[in-house]
Amino acid sequence: MPRRLHKMLLGQSMEAWEKEKLAAAQRRFFPRLDVDLANQPKVDYFGRPVDDRETYTSDLKLTQPLYTGGQLTARHDQAKQGLAKVGLSEAKSRLEVALEVVPVYYKLLSARQVATLGQDLSAKAAELVQGARQGVKEGYQRLEDLLHAEARLLEVSYKVADNQSQARAAGVRLKELLGLEREQALELKPQMPEYAPPDSSEGLLGQALKKNASLLQAQSEELYQSLGLSVAETLSMPRLSLVGRYGMEGEEFPGPDKYSGVMLQMDISFGDASAKTYYDYEHQKQNETSFYFRDQELHRKGLKLSFLDGSSPAVSLAEARYLRKKAHDEVRDTRAKLQTQIMSLWEELKRHDDLHELAGKQVELGGERVAVARAKREAGTATPAEVLEREMDLAEARAKMIQAGHERHRALALLCLLSGQALACKDVK
Repeated sequence: MPRRLHKMLLGQSMEAWEKEKLAAAQRRFFPRLDVDLANQPKVDYFGRPVDDRETYTSDLKLTQPLYTGGQLTARHDQAKQGLAKVGLSEAKSRLEVALEVVPVYYKLLSARQVATLGQDLSAKAAELVQGARQGVKEGYQRLEDLLHAEARLLEVSYKVADNQSQARAAGVRLKELLGLEREQALELKPQMPEYAPPDSSEGLLGQALKKNASLLQAQSEELYQSLGLSVAETLSMPRLSLVGRYGMEGEEFPGPDKYSGVMLQMDISFGDASAKTYYDYEHQKQNETSFYFRDQELHRKGLKLSFLDGSSPAVSLAEARYLRKKAHDEVRDTRAKLQTQIMSLWEELKRHDDLHELAGKQVELGGERVAVARAKREAGTATPAEVLEREMDLAEARAKMIQAGHERHRALALLCLLSGQALACKDVK
């Protein structure tokens, strides 16, 4: 599966997951509904069967959380933040792919152009070697000059082969990053980024710290884990619920009115133990099926203690603290790495600007020296090897200029991406 498609499907799965968590968190605000329908023998007050006749019972219970120590709100906020960070995760993935593609793209362009330049030089070198060979044959060139020219031809051929190999390797890597098969054609247009960076590295770094996708995603993850810690901290808080019940019972389904009631229930966890206390008011209607022969009101109060019941939030709290610390460290490391990348690329950009300018001057000088060498050869005062030497110097200066130009474009494009700007490019003629 192509890498881009895999990341897209993974992002869609993550978004669906976070949406479900948000929906589940929203449902927790609503009352829980329990419906209990049963068919069973008649029983007395103590629950003992009294005859073979069966009764139907229908029970409806609503449980509405009143106070959870902020747990429901914290879970909702965390789920909402989880959904928000999906887009940031996708932006981070796109940035990571772009940061891999850009250097390979410009390396491929550079290797191809330098190889083409070398092929042109190789043709000229072969022509000059042929001239030197003819000169030795006719006696006006020395064998040493011919050997020197042939050595230079081999050197040119070596550089051409090396650059062609680099171009092929870069092409394979670029296809892999773009999700293309190796046998597919890869046509590239030389382009340069249309991006004007700020006048200083500090201004560029300021942009990056505000808009860099990796840093924004790390900060979003830290906020998400901080909310998760808030959820874990609420697990030890008391929880108060209001419970309403309504039930019917009789020999015919669903039976006459049986009872209705309301109850306040509080649950508390402390260590690996828990307590439940409640106050229950119930209005019991006359119901001969259950041997209630008159309407009555019941009041129940109770306390239930459980020990070693596994209710301790210590494990969840420790995990939440670890995850928040990990996310915090990731923000710190991402910020430090971003600062290093920005400052390094800024220096690279300035260096390649200078190198490109110097290479341009070398090209101008090399062109003049080639013209002089060719004129001297026509006058018979220079050997083909000397002309080839000047041609090689000129080709090397052009290769340096090409490489410096592409390296400058690479640094500029990476700075644009890292600073959180949209990368726009234009064709290079």
